[in-house]
Amino acid sequence: MPNQNERILLIESDPEIYNIIADQSLKPLGYVVDVVESTTSGLQEIEKITPDLIITNLNPPGLSGKDLIVALASRWITIPIIVIANKGQETAILQALRLGAVDFLIRPIRETEVISVVENSLHKQKARNELERIKTDMAKQVSGFANIFSINKLLLADENQQSIFENIAHTAVQIAESDSAWIVTLDPKQCKFILQACVNVSEETQARLNLPYEDKFSALAGVSEQPIALHGEALKRFNNPDLLGAALAVAIKQNKQSVGAITITRKQAEPFSHNQRAMLELVAELTSLLLQNLQRFHLMEHSLVSYQQANVFERIEANTRHDLLVQTGLELRNPVKKMIDNVDVLFNQDQRRLNRDQAIALKEIREMAQTLSEIADAIALHKEDNTTWFEDIDLNVLIKHAVDRFEPLAKLDDINFSLDLSPKPAMVRVYASQISRIIEGLLSNAIKYSPPRGKVTIRTGQKNDHYIVTINDQGEVVEEPPIEAIFDKKSNILGYTGRRFGGIGISLYMIKEIISAYKGEVWAKSETDEGFSIAFSLPSKSALL
Repeated sequence: MPNQNERILLIESDPEIYNIIADQSLKPLGYVVDVVESTTSGLQEIEKITPDLIITNLNPPGLSGKDLIVALASRWITIPIIVIANKGQETAILQALRLGAVDFLIRPIRETEVISVVENSLHKQKARNELERIKTDMAKQVSGFANIFSINKLLLADENQQSIFENIAHTAVQIAESDSAWIVTLDPKQCKFILQACVNVSEETQARLNLPYEDKFSALAGVSEQPIALHGEALKRFNNPDLLGAALAVAIKQNKQSVGAITITRKQAEPFSHNQRAMLELVAELTSLLLQNLQRFHLMEHSLVSYQQANVFERIEANTRHDLLVQTGLELRNPVKKMIDNVDVLFNQDQRRLNRDQAIALKEIREMAQTLSEIADAIALHKEDNTTWFEDIDLNVLIKHAVDRFEPLAKLDDINFSLDLSPKPAMVRVYASQISRIIEGLLSNAIKYSPPRGKVTIRTGQKNDHYIVTINDQGEVVEEPPIEAIFDKKSNILGYTGRRFGGIGISLYMIKEIISAYKGEVWAKSETDEGFSIAFSLPSKSALL
């Protein structure tokens, strides 16, 4: 059966025809039919009654039916139109259909045909209206989802908590087509809801921002953990001026417990739809994630502040110890240097005045003083480490300087240095002081463990893009297998190399650490006929460019 509210405008001047259409066919079925005789009168009537369907003669008095179709289209009026024509007017009917008419009737008019055409046209129009409504709803949903997912940006946004809650409240208003909104969160210490944000609410409510907010409607959703939707008279019992014609509140949950609520209201006493409620629940879930992120951020911020405070005190303590060490190094420098100079004076005198025991004693004093001097230099220069840069150094030059320094000690036991250096500069980019200590440490131990009248050989060579330094002495053979183990930290403490590279000098373990840091290698070889050799490689300067 037709809807009693469906209204049809008939534009027809022939009494016989409008009697068949209106009185005999449509009115008995419940349709409301308004009849006018001219197109001009029809246009005026359309503005008054907004019919659901128009039936017009193609040739009424005044403007034609086709003119009516064009006039309505120009005004963006989409009321379906059925035209009435005589037999033989097929061309005019086709033109009317092209202009926008939905169907036609041919004289002589029959009741069954009228009813069929009218009901079919109205059914199609309802389908079109429903499709438009669905398109509109979908567009609203797409827009709503876009607004909701824009909240995700807040997860990474550098905004304060107040700004985040305000953005969420505005999003809630947009996606549910409401007039106002507010957000409350539970303060566990006070066991009260705090108003975090509000949009389009009374001045009294705005004054409660960031303060406890006694809103029984929001609290009901928060406590029940279920959406609360009311409209009309049911809202009056809450005695809240911001609860207008309709209201909806959903809980914000964390770990299945309510920690707040989002409430939206509108002036019309029309309940919020299922889709709008689903949208608001999605907003509440995203708000829960934001709250968790904010909590994590505050914890991290607190931890960072604590760490910074601890780091300040640790840095002060480290600077204090550093200054003491530097001062100690400076104090050691002069007396140790004077000790070395005095020993060198004795060495440079006629050695016939010294017996072998005296010479050995002076040699050991000189070695220990030299070690103390290196320690003092390292301590005193420690504060300069942060400003030390890589230097382009010739390994041959470093070796010559080291040999010059250790030659007086070698002469005490008639130990000779043999230099087999590459004819071209062996340029590397290193901290010169570190490599100098390595060479001096290896030379010192080579002298110490060489037999009287022995020979220490120092070579430099090149293999591919690395320079190789080898220091060989004729000392006793290392019998600990395997030979590679001498570079282990444990071996340096307990094994043979612990004795050979013991004391407070540089260890093979530390030599390996330093060389490895420069992308080089260090290795050892010990054979009965060839003695003990230590070699290390460093990448050439050109290999680093």
